[in-house]
Amino acid sequence: MKSLPETSRESLRGTTKVLQAVSASMAAAAIIGSIVIIGLVPEALNSDPSMLVMLAAFTGMVSYGLSFVVAAIFKSPVASDETPTDAQVKKAASQIANSHVIRSAIIEGGIFLNLMVLLLERNFISIAVVALGFLLLCVLFPTHSRFANAISRRLK
Repeated sequence: MKSLPETSRESLRGTTKVLQAVSASMAAAAIIGSIVIIGLVPEALNSDPSMLVMLAAFTGMVSYGLSFVVAAIFKSPVASDETPTDAQVKKAASQIANSHVIRSAIIEGGIFLNLMVLLLERNFISIAVVALGFLLLCVLFPTHSRFANAISRRLK
């Protein structure tokens, strides 16, 4: 793993902030949607799942897994010298940022599918799948050090 020059690390702060804003807005949308749906409809949650609940839960779980597969498509190494140039760092950063946004969007799609089913069916399973998706978004939240380390690994 090649280490990034300090100037390159500092130039990535803006991209990291954008990724953090995108991730935070996706996670906030999941939380606000859950609060609105659970709070607005005063019906009690039921425990016997219908076929719609099971299909949505299955689709959500598959989309969570597929988000990692789709993000792996963007894992092509960027050839670099001993000290990577700014263009090489930008190319790697662009690939990683794109894969993160796509992965987060796929996860958010699974969350919102289950939120809509929660609005219709009011079931605990839908809440669990939404909570798992939110937890996954939180675990994948990009920090500057994770982002810089991922770029260092991408440069070969």
